[in-house]
Amino acid sequence: MKKKLALFAIPLILTMFLPVMAFTPPNEGIPPEGASWIMLKGEVTSYGGVPAMGWFRTYALIGEWAQVYAIVLPGLSFEPPTAPEIGNFTYSFIYVRLENSSIIALNYTGSDDLYVSGLWSVYNMTFAYQTYENFTLTIETIASNATGELLVTNTWSAFTINIEGVSTISGIVSHAIIGTVEIPHCDVDNNRVVDVFDLIRTAKAYGTTPGLECYNFELDFNFDFVIDIYDLLQISMELGKEY
Repeated sequence: MKKKLALFAIPLILTMFLPVMAFTPPNEGIPPEGASWIMLKGEVTSYGGVPAMGWFRTYALIGEWAQVYAIVLPGLSFEPPTAPEIGNFTYSFIYVRLENSSIIALNYTGSDDLYVSGLWSVYNMTFAYQTYENFTLTIETIASNATGELLVTNTWSAFTINIEGVSTISGIVSHAIIGTVEIPHCDVDNNRVVDVFDLIRTAKAYGTTPGLECYNFELDFNFDFVIDIYDLLQISMELGKEY
């Protein structure tokens, strides 16, 4: 009962997957010589020019490959919603994913910090919960392998995602790391080391899915929308890595 009553106030959920953190520019906006590894985290603030909420992450090796993910909750009210009926609610969001990158470059256009182009897919995801343990997932394709681009600008503090046939997604970069060595995926608290605290936080969310208490997109390292043994394996493989 405690778990059920604690569940599903939107501001609470957003604090779970949109961690509050001050903007941390990389070396005052100047990448180190030989920089090749990129890790960005941020928040969606606009979808099609309308205020929105959401989550953003980019992980890339310049000139080689890139992973870009975004979660968008369009038109979300900032007023606390009425709590859903216990065991009967839905949780919907737009899921944006870079499928295949073609260009990954620093200052490619002359006015950007990072430029990533390629093919993108966009989905509308709806989790309909009959109980907190049982749900039906409906996936609606908005775009599949559509051309698009990510631009990071304003000294690594802002991003825009433009995808053919999809409303423009924009937001702020709250955490930026640009380095010469590989950056681990699983440093959840951004203290530059994957440690036992990251592991404990992930373990506490074990078994959860979007919309449930303790679920956090930041902890879903393989983006399969469940925090499971594969996420724990990922963090265990990186345990102790510093950057």
